[in-house]
Amino acid sequence: MAHGVTHGVAKRPDATIVAALAQRSIVLVGMMGAGKSSIGRRLALRLGIPFLDADTEIEKAHRMTIPDIFEKYDEAYFRSGEARVIARLLDTGPQVLATGGGAFINAETRAAVAAKGVSVWLNAEFDVLMKRIRRRHDRPLLKTEDPGATLARLMEERYPVYALADLTVLSREVPHEKIVDEIMEALARRLTDSGAGDHAPAAPVSPAPASSALTSTDHASDADASDESASNERAAAEHAPDETATAEASTDATSTETTSTDTTSADPIRVDDTPDNDDTPDNGDETA
Repeated sequence: MAHGVTHGVAKRPDATIVAALAQRSIVLVGMMGAGKSSIGRRLALRLGIPFLDADTEIEKAHRMTIPDIFEKYDEAYFRSGEARVIARLLDTGPQVLATGGGAFINAETRAAVAAKGVSVWLNAEFDVLMKRIRRRHDRPLLKTEDPGATLARLMEERYPVYALADLTVLSREVPHEKIVDEIMEALARRLTDSGAGDHAPAAPVSPAPASSALTSTDHASDADASDESASNERAAAEHAPDETATAEASTDATSTETTSTDTTSADPIRVDDTPDNDDTPDNGDETA
C-alpha cells in the first residue's frame, strides 16, 4: 500500500509542477493593480512553495517605503536597486515571485527571469485596473493631475513588453482561486510531459502546431510502405518468399511515423520602465 500511495502523491498536478520547476521561480509580471501579490500568495500556497514580493524585499533592503525612496532619491535609483534585488531573489527558487509593474521592462531583469524562472503576465484591462488602484494612494507614478491618462500611457508602453512573458492569464473580476486554477493549468501544459506541445490559449508566445508535420510524415510513411510492399511482391514472383525482408520493411515503415516539434521564445525588447507596489486590495476582497 505504501508503494501505491507514494506514486499517487507524485502524480498530483501541484507536485508535478513543482518537480518540473526544479530551482526556477514562477515570476508574476503585470501592471499595478493586476493582482500579482494577492494571487501570488494563493498560488504559492497551492503549490506548497514560498511566496516573495519584490517590492516588499526592496523596502526591507532600503529600510524605507517605495514612495519614500522615490521622494528621497529618484526613479533611476529605485530601478537600480530593484534589478539587484530581483536578481538576488531569483537565486532562491523554487518560489512564486511577484514583481513591480516596471521590473519586467528592464531588459536585464527579463533576461534573468528567462534564465531562472517562468514568467506569467497577469493581463488586466484599463477599467479593472482603475477600479483597483483607486483604493490605494501609494503609487508614486500615479500621483499626477490625471491618473487615468497616466495609467493609459503606462499600459501602452508596457503591454508589448509584458507580452514577451512565457504565459498570459487574464486578471479580471472573478474569485482569486479561479485565476490560480488557470495559472496552474497553463504551468502544467508548459512544464509537464503530459502537456508537451500545448500552450495557454491567451499566451502570446506559443508552440507551433504539430498537425502539419505529422500529416506530411504519415503520408511519406505510407508511400514508403507501398513501395516496399510492391518490391517484395515482385521478388516473391521470381524467388521464394522472404518473410524476414517483409517483416523488416514493415518495421521500417512504422518507425518513420514519429515526429517531434520544438518551440522558441521571442527576444526581449526595451521600453522605459516604471514602478509598482503591493497588489493586495485594501478591502481584502476575493476577486482579481
